[in-house]
Amino acid sequence: MSSFNKTAAEIAALQAGTNYTLIAEIYKGHEQWSPQAMYSGEIPNIVFNAIAMSVFFVFFFWQLFFYIKFRNSTYGITTLLHLIGQAIGYLGRLLSVANISGLSLNNKNYFLLQFCCLTISPNFYNAAVYSEYRNIIYTYGTSKEKVSKLSVFGKSFQPLLLSSCFIISDITCLVIQGLGGGVEGTSVTSSNASGLKAGNNIFIAGLACQTFSMSFFAIVYLKLCYNIFIRQRLEFVQANNLHEKYNIPTSYSAGKSFFAPWRWYKIINSVPFENIDSKVINLDTSRFTSYQKKLFDTYPAAIFVAFGLAVIRCIYRLIELADNGFNGFLITHEHYLVSLDFVPLSLSGLIMCIYTQGLVYNKNGLKDLDSIRKASYRGLGTWAELAIELRYFFGLKVDEEKLDNDYKIKLFQEDESKFYVENSETVSLKDEITDNADNSKKLNFV
Repeated sequence: MSSFNKTAAEIAALQAGTNYTLIAEIYKGHEQWSPQAMYSGEIPNIVFNAIAMSVFFVFFFWQLFFYIKFRNSTYGITTLLHLIGQAIGYLGRLLSVANISGLSLNNKNYFLLQFCCLTISPNFYNAAVYSEYRNIIYTYGTSKEKVSKLSVFGKSFQPLLLSSCFIISDITCLVIQGLGGGVEGTSVTSSNASGLKAGNNIFIAGLACQTFSMSFFAIVYLKLCYNIFIRQRLEFVQANNLHEKYNIPTSYSAGKSFFAPWRWYKIINSVPFENIDSKVINLDTSRFTSYQKKLFDTYPAAIFVAFGLAVIRCIYRLIELADNGFNGFLITHEHYLVSLDFVPLSLSGLIMCIYTQGLVYNKNGLKDLDSIRKASYRGLGTWAELAIELRYFFGLKVDEEKLDNDYKIKLFQEDESKFYVENSETVSLKDEITDNADNSKKLNFV
């Protein structure tokens, strides 16, 4: 069919009614214009979607290898769920064009698979970043007082509570989007236009909440990095009147410099981090290789950049759905998906593959972080510590002395138990050596 008259085809399809075989014959060779096609006049590009799927599968297996090696549970699992969701989403788009002559563009399952996976899976990546907030603050908060000082909201919002709040908001957004996706899926299957619109509105509400939450966290995280790497330096210079020594103007105040990011590079380069205090990093970085040290030093900035790219993508998805849903301009032009969804998330995924948590901290560093968290929680479980942080937040009394004493007793009991185990192992080893020696003598005697 060299010339295809869309208007004539639409009239013929209207006359065909629910005779999908006849509709398929009318649009043969031009399946993308079929009223049954799910992509509103466009065929997904098979080359792009194959490359996109491959990229995210590569990222997934890369992260899976390091998850198996380092067992970084929360961060590792959520990152893997995000990457496999993206890979499956692009697989859904590929399946939609795998057999176009058989009208695979009409396959509602493929369309919903790609739409839900590509839209919802980044929520898992958000959870990974939110959990890293605690690790960053415990890496540089060398005391309980310093943790409160470096935290953006001070003592009222401790690390676990803040991370939990954002993770809860992320789960809430995920549930709302899942509900919207369910309503849309049912409506697409039953060709219910009003239900499809309602599902789309629910999905938009979930994306709007997610966009706000992510944007707010980006500001909170940036302020945390400022407190750690800029404010500490400025307070050190001001407290010791070292402006001339480090060539820092007196106008660079700790409070106002947050809104002057052009000053940050000069401050970081002028004042060596180790000069601020004898101990500004909780981890023993002396065991790190030079490459790992570079990763470690730039890790907080890398997280911010990677998360910022995810925020850009989330804003695009919100505008895309708000623009007349599945019939809007953005959703029916794939190059916007390429530039504003795939590119930001693939760059974000690449950054986090380079800065894989296990490569940044290695096994010893991850063990140190775990020990620091346990010490900060004074041996309490996550839920018990969260309850205490809630008491801080609401200004309720916390018996710090009792918690400290209970933790000291617990540490003493653990050390005592460890001593008896090691002592018994030593005694057993001595007995084994003695028995072997006696047997050896018997053998020699024979």
